[in-house]
Formats: sequence, structure tokens, C-alpha cells
Amino acid sequence: MNSLKSMVKMEDEVGVIMSIYAKNILSVIDENNNSSIPKINLFYIHRVQEAFNALNEEERELINNDFLDADSPHWWEPFYTNEQYLKLRYSSVSSFLMHFYD
Repeated sequence: MNSLKSMVKMEDEVGVIMSIYAKNILSVIDENNNSSIPKINLFYIHRVQEAFNALNEEERELINNDFLDADSPHWWEPFYTNEQYLKLRYSSVSSFLMHFYD
């Protein structure tokens, strides 16, 4: 049971990180004509992109589809069994957080 609680907490954390990332990307795009883009935005964007790029292709796809582009919640069904998807999700979330906080 602790493992499940831990996983939910990690998934929530990735959700928050990606939400902030998306807002920062939009603020940078809005301020694109302004040369004084806040450094915190650029630092945060860089950290997320570094963590994202450190993942393998399957992990990147999962993080992108589950946390950034969540328009199709069952995108994985043609590719993975439920068990495979859950294992990949756990691995992807863990790896992303490890790289983000590294």
C-alpha cells in the first residue's frame, strides 16, 4: 500500500512540474519580443527539458502523452497491455523525477 501512495505522490509531483513548465513556456512565448525574459522561467524550462531528454523514447512519449498532452487518456491501449503500461508509467515517472532533481 505504501508503494501505491508513493507512486500517486510522484505522479502528482510530475503533474505539477509539467503544469508549471507549460505555463512557463507560454510566458516565454508571450514575452518573445521582450528581451527581459525572467531567468527563473528559462532555468525551469531548461531543467524540465534536460530531465525529459534524459529519458528513453518510450518514457518521453509517456510523460508527454500523460502529463503534457493529455487529450487522449487511453493513447497507450493500442501499444501496451495494462500491466506493461503501468510498469512503463512507474519507470517513466521515477526516471523523470530523478533527472529533474539531479
